[in-house]
Amino acid sequence: MASESPAGKTTHCRIDVVVDPATKKLTGTVDIQADKGRELTIYKNNARLKEFNVSGLKRDIGKDKGEDPFVVRYDGPIQLKYEITIKSSEDNILNDQEIVLKTGWYTVVDGFNTYEVRAVLPKGFVAISEGDIVKTHQEGNKTVFTSRFEQPYSDSISLVASKRFVVSHDTLYDIDIYTYFFSEHAGQSAKFIEGTKHYLKMYQSLIGKYPYRRFSVVENSLPSAFSVPTFILLSEAYVKNANIKETPLGHEIVHQWFGNSVFADYEKGNWHEGLTIYFADHLQEEADNKALNCRKRILMGYENYVRDNNEFPLNEFTERFDYASRSIGYGKSAMIYHMLRKRYGDETFCETIRRFVREHSFRVASWNDLQKAFETTTGQDLSFFFQQWVYDTGIAELDIADIQMDRRAQGYEVRFSVLQKKKNFIISVPVTFYFNDNKLTKHIDIAATETSSAFIFDKPPTEIVLDEEYDVFRRLSIKETPPTIERLITDEKSIIVTPATASSLYTELIAVFGEKGSVLEFMKIRPDATRKFGRGKGEKVSVQKIPDTMPIQEPQTKENLGRKKTPVQKTRKWDMDKNKDRMALWKDKKKDMQPEFRRQCLQRNSQRIKDTDISSASLLIIGFDNPMLKRLKIEAPTLDAGFHIAVMKNPFNPRKVIAIAGGKSQEEIVSAQSQIANYRKYTTLSFDKGKLVNKSQEKSDNGIRNILNWGHI
Repeated sequence: MASESPAGKTTHCRIDVVVDPATKKLTGTVDIQADKGRELTIYKNNARLKEFNVSGLKRDIGKDKGEDPFVVRYDGPIQLKYEITIKSSEDNILNDQEIVLKTGWYTVVDGFNTYEVRAVLPKGFVAISEGDIVKTHQEGNKTVFTSRFEQPYSDSISLVASKRFVVSHDTLYDIDIYTYFFSEHAGQSAKFIEGTKHYLKMYQSLIGKYPYRRFSVVENSLPSAFSVPTFILLSEAYVKNANIKETPLGHEIVHQWFGNSVFADYEKGNWHEGLTIYFADHLQEEADNKALNCRKRILMGYENYVRDNNEFPLNEFTERFDYASRSIGYGKSAMIYHMLRKRYGDETFCETIRRFVREHSFRVASWNDLQKAFETTTGQDLSFFFQQWVYDTGIAELDIADIQMDRRAQGYEVRFSVLQKKKNFIISVPVTFYFNDNKLTKHIDIAATETSSAFIFDKPPTEIVLDEEYDVFRRLSIKETPPTIERLITDEKSIIVTPATASSLYTELIAVFGEKGSVLEFMKIRPDATRKFGRGKGEKVSVQKIPDTMPIQEPQTKENLGRKKTPVQKTRKWDMDKNKDRMALWKDKKKDMQPEFRRQCLQRNSQRIKDTDISSASLLIIGFDNPMLKRLKIEAPTLDAGFHIAVMKNPFNPRKVIAIAGGKSQEEIVSAQSQIANYRKYTTLSFDKGKLVNKSQEKSDNGIRNILNWGHI
């Protein structure tokens, strides 16, 4: 098979459901057809099983009724009759105007399934589900919706409907494009259809043919964006947005390939979130000439959220459950794809991704499959690359040292060493030389703690910069890291320096920044709903057509770096059994982890703070007349607004920050404090009557920079 990843043989499921918004109940049947003799794992998924038929005969479900999931051997067509009450949640809506059922609305068969859906809804509803064939007709005072999804899918499908939908349609090549927008936003349809065409054209050229015949953009009242095969859900706020670039439309379209038609083998790691970020968000920034900033933000996020005690290898990432996991599974992953692209070029990179998609469409794939795809395209052994970035932890820590310059008969010679701290990686590091009228970039392959290099130029370079464009997954230097509010909030240790006067004015602000203060609310991100069910127990995927008998309702080392591969089977440098054990331990660890960001935040007046305290923590100094400012020889900011907060580097420890906050009145402070975390990536914020009037981020270096002075040579 194209993929070695485990998956279930394809099962066909026909769902026939009656939806009653008045009682919030669904009653339905699931008809299942599979290969005879197969064991099927069935998740009740919160449903109450009312009847269980096998080959037309009722079966006493007995203990099966109490087990979830339960296992049954397939000896003939299975029919499950069930009932379920839908509760409003972050996944589901069921009322007399709107239905969004993303999970928990039918019994789910483990593994790969093809689907038919027949839903009976109150009159006036317009519905959609995953599928290339969708039909609706009226039967008396009911709307009957049918859909057919013929491609194997490894997760539960959804049902979305609304009485407010206005449907618009267009085509691109052989793809039908639809929008299902609320009537008050129907005027946005043309813009979103054109945006969809733009993204589909672009991604078909980069990734390969769109995997389905139909694509829809569906508005809903849930707050986020969500991509499932053949359509995406967008919140009302996104649909009302006038700028398509500011919506996740492109990102969710990319998921039609990565995640929705090429599936991740989650037991071996989720590769598709980082690849989606890279092809969607990073590519958009690249088109706007801001890709450097995008990569720098990724590295800043890793610096702020990932510590030794919460770091884990990328192959152990399954879904985002906090900001550290997001920085690893999304950010680090995207940087890995960028490093591969920079090493082998755009053409080879995209050719590899297209090959990977072709060979694994409607199958599960792993990091190992991606490695094989890149090795096939490049003809190189990439064990060292995937070992250090996917299967091991760590981030490169680089510096330039021992810079020496000489005038030679041949020209101007520059000698220097690239240093690695803590851990040695095999990396190609870009070094840029600036001249008075141009610049030149060279790449240095490093693998050791210190790598010496020498270059001769016909004119003297004025500056040497290491990794100016952030092409390497590395830790930022102090000069590259701007002081931001985010660094204050996420520091493992911070001290609030209480005001000397008007302390009652700042009581709530102190509480907001306290150890478990509300400024941390942004950290409580909702975990991804990437995978709720299993994928079978080690079976190979079998992509089958829907059976005709089932009635269809129409609707390494530096020396071998980049060496050519040989026919000899290569040996892994890591022990796979040990790696599995480590992953199991991490999964157990995740269950016990607290969702809150763990930190220590103390409150002290200025007299109680020692110099050792300042050097070991970030400080929030409350009040512009705080004695701590004089002690640190910091000039208080001018309070020309109702509330102001400013952040600077801690002079005792530049990896820490010092923030100063003050306001004119309790009303001004309270109205501003709830918004601070929304602008946490800035250095200064000013609010007036609760309205943001100024924000800025202190400039920082791009790359590790060194000025070259030839005056004494």
